[in-house]
Amino acid sequence: MSKLRSMTGYGTAHADWQDGRISITLRTVNHRFLDIVTKLPADHRHLEQPTKTAIKNSLARGRVEVALDVPGESELLGSRLNLAAANKLKSLTQELETAGLIENGLRAIDYLRFPEVIDNASTGLDSAAMSAAAERARAVLACLEAALKNLVVAREVEGEGIAADLGRIVDELAECLKSIVGEAMTYRETLVDRYAERISAVLGPALEAEGLGGVSILDQQRLLQEAGVLAERVDVAEELERLEVHLSTIGEVLRKGGPCGKRLDFLAQELLREFNTIASKCRDASLATLVVDAKVLCERFREQIQNVE
Repeated sequence: MSKLRSMTGYGTAHADWQDGRISITLRTVNHRFLDIVTKLPADHRHLEQPTKTAIKNSLARGRVEVALDVPGESELLGSRLNLAAANKLKSLTQELETAGLIENGLRAIDYLRFPEVIDNASTGLDSAAMSAAAERARAVLACLEAALKNLVVAREVEGEGIAADLGRIVDELAECLKSIVGEAMTYRETLVDRYAERISAVLGPALEAEGLGGVSILDQQRLLQEAGVLAERVDVAEELERLEVHLSTIGEVLRKGGPCGKRLDFLAQELLREFNTIASKCRDASLATLVVDAKVLCERFREQIQNVE
């Protein structure tokens, strides 16, 4: 079985590289889906997709921020200028100036911000340099895997605390449900008896005045029918049964672990829906108090599972 994971965590890893050190830092916070934000040096942008793929293979949800620090000379220094693209850009800039749309044109650094001006295809890197670049890319991805492992461990450690708290809430809900079951049965019986007493109190004197000597058999049957309708109206057996199933399912999900935050959130909504239905059917003060207590526990449960992956 997998461990329950939090969506918040921190993982970092380092690797020696030539005369420096490769460092990768991963930070994650809560998010409905998996949102990956990479902060890679310009000459390592080609590693963005492999980086995202590695993260998707390890995490299911959360906002992930990736920061990479790599020593060494930038690959930009081995690039050549695409003079044709630069001249075309200069011509367009002059037209904009003539039209009065911009002032002062572009500076040299501005030209270098356009990918078309840097001719990376003609860098002239020899096979040794290309091999070194490939080796560095492998080192970066290996460092990323190490950082991911550390991040997962951190999320699992925090997840253990969340799982323990959720388990306590589920236990409290189970005890509360037992009390509600007993109170609901008592309420139903009391309500029917009270209804019968009131009808008898109303019909008895009237029938005696007519010489019928009490409630007739027909009136008793009608009374039983009305009492049955009332009992059906306040019956919450189905809701209580579904609540027991939901709590059992939640226990299984918590034991199984893994990315289960969305499923737990759905089950929490179902719990709250059933308790609301019980509250609308039963107007007994003691039962209402128990249902309110249960709903408070449901809200605590929902708040906590917002941190679950």
